[in-house]
Amino acid sequence: MRETLKQYVALDGDEVIECDNGSDAPGFYQRHQPDWVLMDISMKGVNGIDATQRILSSDPRAKVIIVTDYNDRSFRRAAKEAGAHSFVAKEDLAELECIIREEL
Repeated sequence: MRETLKQYVALDGDEVIECDNGSDAPGFYQRHQPDWVLMDISMKGVNGIDATQRILSSDPRAKVIIVTDYNDRSFRRAAKEAGAHSFVAKEDLAELECIIREEL
């Protein structure tokens, strides 16, 4: 899935940094200061909602997009409450490109 996401969002010359553990995500964010964070809800260690909160507590300007298979109202609400910029269901990945390009 991460390879598919890269195809949707990476422009020529973009660097994509991957982290598969929610516990490590805040540290990765601090070290690399990416323009965007694509976060799944289901991750090893800490779930993506908690990892999003941790990233945003250290940098409120971080732009986190939740990209997940868990497309229901309770997860959308949790993502919003955590401070996520957007929520994209994996079946709607075309939305992801639109969100990122809008902000450029």
